[in-house]
Amino acid sequence: MNKKIYKFIFYCLAFSGVGSNLVAIDSTPTTTQNASSVMNTLDDLDSIVNNALEAFNVPGLAVGVVVDGKIVLSKGYGYRNLDQSLPVTENTLFAIGSCTKAFTSFMLGQLVDEGKINWDDPVITYIPEFRLMDQYATHHITIRDLVAHRSGLARHDLLWFNPEFTRSDVIRSLQHLEPACILREKFQYNNLMYTVAGILVEKITGQTWEEALSSRILTPLTMLNSNASFKESQKGENYSLPYAEVAGEIKAIPFRSLTSVAPAGAINSSVSDMLNWIQLQLSDGTFLDKRFIHKQTLQEMHTIQMPMGALALDEEAYGFGYGLGWCTGIYRGNYYLNHGGGIDGFISQVSLLPQQKIGVVVLSNSSSDGSYIVSSLTNTIIDKLLEKTDVDWIEKSKNMREQVKKVQQDAPVEVLNSTPTHKLEDYVGYYEHPAYGIVQVKLEDNRLNASYGDMLISLNHKCYDIFNGKTDQALFGDKSTISFSFSNNTSGDICELLIPLDQSVKPIVFKKKADSDLFSIDYLKQFEGKFGDDPLSVEVSLKGNKLVLISPSEETELVPDKKQKFGLKDLPGHSVQFVLDDNSKVSELLFIYPLGSLNFKINH
Repeated sequence: MNKKIYKFIFYCLAFSGVGSNLVAIDSTPTTTQNASSVMNTLDDLDSIVNNALEAFNVPGLAVGVVVDGKIVLSKGYGYRNLDQSLPVTENTLFAIGSCTKAFTSFMLGQLVDEGKINWDDPVITYIPEFRLMDQYATHHITIRDLVAHRSGLARHDLLWFNPEFTRSDVIRSLQHLEPACILREKFQYNNLMYTVAGILVEKITGQTWEEALSSRILTPLTMLNSNASFKESQKGENYSLPYAEVAGEIKAIPFRSLTSVAPAGAINSSVSDMLNWIQLQLSDGTFLDKRFIHKQTLQEMHTIQMPMGALALDEEAYGFGYGLGWCTGIYRGNYYLNHGGGIDGFISQVSLLPQQKIGVVVLSNSSSDGSYIVSSLTNTIIDKLLEKTDVDWIEKSKNMREQVKKVQQDAPVEVLNSTPTHKLEDYVGYYEHPAYGIVQVKLEDNRLNASYGDMLISLNHKCYDIFNGKTDQALFGDKSTISFSFSNNTSGDICELLIPLDQSVKPIVFKKKADSDLFSIDYLKQFEGKFGDDPLSVEVSLKGNKLVLISPSEETELVPDKKQKFGLKDLPGHSVQFVLDDNSKVSELLFIYPLGSLNFKINH
């Protein structure tokens, strides 16, 4: 696919020096048009939006616009529920995804103003249990680093797709996750670091992140319909269902639980509520005469903290950096702030032109084509307000969408006729990673299937010990394919599962676990005894709940591997195999080592 298309999509989704070396942004307003002329400028927007909904096959969306501190548009279009034909209104709740990040950063800014933290304080000062794989990064990563996406940690997003994952698990898991680069080397978008930022808010305030969000922002800003849980949204009537295109048809898909990474993306809101948020962002830090944050702190959040490289999204749009919860760029010659949000069934975007005092929010309920409609409508509205209407953004996005779909349709289909190197039964088992947890591989109806959390994956053999996994979840559209590669130990047994869950680091390695039955006391007792004759004799004994091999010189723990087979702890390539007689009694111990093996008959 054309790289420019990838960059554009990435930007739309927004998955999207320090301290005194910052360049301040002039926030002096440049008045665009008076209120009546603004309304005239947008008088054909209804037809534009409705045509775009049909063109992009998106069920519904809501649009809000602020100009010079005044709300000039707050309206819903299309449907929040297709089956029941329920319309979207200005108060319909949508998941705003990563637009949540600006809220988490804002609370940190408030704590800076209160003198409780500094942006450049080490994270470990406030979260002593915080650990990364890199020891230097552990002790030197700052609060600013967390929210400017410069921790160096790879995204590892599938980790939090597991519904059993908690915020405590985030802290526990970080030390087991490979970084993509060193601290502050380059921009590396990361949801887990925003979760750490949320945990830091909890540590300082003594509240949960959700409680702090409500008391510090949502309630005083009168965003009274907004919340941080889709279950909370469903307590009311006016919320949108999530939709995605599956096999060419728009379908309602399940809500994604974001509890474990809520500070990175869990807020649900409406355009009527989000317009209050936009007015605050375009102000000097006040809303309805109430001060929420210092003007200087707000400007610092809006200022580039980490370069992203020159990203030419279009001839009229450039992205070049990340602030504190905001992407920074240039749009048609104007300094531009925005952030997108994407999660199953929803795409959103909040865009600000601080110098022109323009703010636009678009919320949609399709994660398949929502990015196209959200970005094109945002640009169309801003162009109208800037009186620059020479670009047809809707048509450009339609053409880009068609190119992407054509590339997907023209992708070569693999013909898989080879036979696995092992029996299918040999791949079955539990595979564990210290951060990601458990992947289970099962054999059902002579086919392999895998499960991770609530995600089910069918495995189709590709070649050797490699299988193509097809997920059962739509996520951001049609089902995704991922590679499952199994590897063998020195005995030729399947011992690991490698899955490329993050393209910026090596595949994640899941170690195969022995069946839990192999750890039972009754099972282990049968292997106790003395084997061989002096001076070449060994003893196998049960100590507590562990089996140990005792030789004249040392004692070594035997780790269950498979039936009648054990590995020697801390001795890779060494194992013990017990041989049974015709009566299923242990008759022999086979000691296997890299250069050969030794047989020891049992002494009765």
